[in-house]
Amino acid sequence: MKYFVNYPYTAESLKAEFRALCLTMHPDKGGNADEFKAMSAEYSDILATLTNGNGTTANKARTAANDDSEAAQDFADLMGAPLKGTKGKTFADLVAELADIMADDDRRRMYEDAGEVWGCFGWDGCDMTPESRTAYIKKFGRTVVEMAELCATMKQAADAKAYEQTQHAAHVREARKNQSEGNKAPKAGAFVFGVGCNWKSDGGRGVFVNFEAFAAYPDEYGTQYDDEERRHVCKVVEVIEVSAEDFARPELADELVEKATAEGREFAGGYATDDPAPADDPRDPYKKYTYYYTKCAAVVCRESGRWYLIDSEGYSYARYCYMPTSWRTMYADEISEAQRKQAERDEQERQEEERKAAERLAEYRAKCAKYEAAGLEDLTPYREAADKARHEECEAGRAHGYRIP
Repeated sequence: MKYFVNYPYTAESLKAEFRALCLTMHPDKGGNADEFKAMSAEYSDILATLTNGNGTTANKARTAANDDSEAAQDFADLMGAPLKGTKGKTFADLVAELADIMADDDRRRMYEDAGEVWGCFGWDGCDMTPESRTAYIKKFGRTVVEMAELCATMKQAADAKAYEQTQHAAHVREARKNQSEGNKAPKAGAFVFGVGCNWKSDGGRGVFVNFEAFAAYPDEYGTQYDDEERRHVCKVVEVIEVSAEDFARPELADELVEKATAEGREFAGGYATDDPAPADDPRDPYKKYTYYYTKCAAVVCRESGRWYLIDSEGYSYARYCYMPTSWRTMYADEISEAQRKQAERDEQERQEEERKAAERLAEYRAKCAKYEAAGLEDLTPYREAADKARHEECEAGRAHGYRIP
């Protein structure tokens, strides 16, 4: 058997799987008509065997005559079935929601939580929306949820298969090829991956803002830059070759965009797609980046072949700058310099905090001496308590590596 492989079946489990297959294979959902007929015939054969024990030719002929109409009706009934406890949602909505959950790591972890997890104002239009599997089962029942999970899994597989046929998938394959070949300097029209901190380069720092972000928050941005899911698929609209001297200037990116603007030219930037998202996709494809890529200009150093990408996003300056995925090695010197400057800033901040703490302590002790000299209440106990607190504060600072007198 090609389509039904989860033996052994009962008549009920077979029909449940048949309905789930209809979700992705029926011609009304973009499936291939010949494959759908073959699947329906296989279903009829197995069902005849289950109900009659022999699967005779007469049984096959009788069931095959109604394959298309029965399957279409089953499909419509399944997907259009209303969900109790919701505001007009159907089984198809539940399947789409579970498919989205399976595609999102954070939501999937919540869904797999053993406890009851509920949210507010969710997809089902109700005040309390299930977020964990236990909560879904409590609201819709185990049978409905298990059927929807099976359909969602098949929908994911069908969506993945359909995605591989898109232009965007071809662009991703081209970007991966460039990456596997060492992130060579791209040519105009090529597709490559770009990574970055997504800080807007408003301060004229260009691509250097990515090095500074990593130096300041290495754990956060190191993980972000290396995360495959957060890479930008970029089309190189224009290649700008510059000298090594210019390439090393942070302000170069802004200058290039400003020059194009002054000349009345539109600098590369913004999103584009070569194949629109499916009309029945309820998700926002712009936010999902499922079918979109970023239009960029590549700045390439003539001497070294190093490069980065500029996305002006329609502004008159370099709104975003992206690095190649080999950023750790390609920009090792720049990253090292950014880390050195960050260490200097951290040390200056630490010394400033120590200076302010010493000033506060000196001011306090001066006040204590003044009050004692005036014959006021003996402040010794208060001073001792304050000195003890100060001592504990200093010890805590030293434990963190601070040099405190």
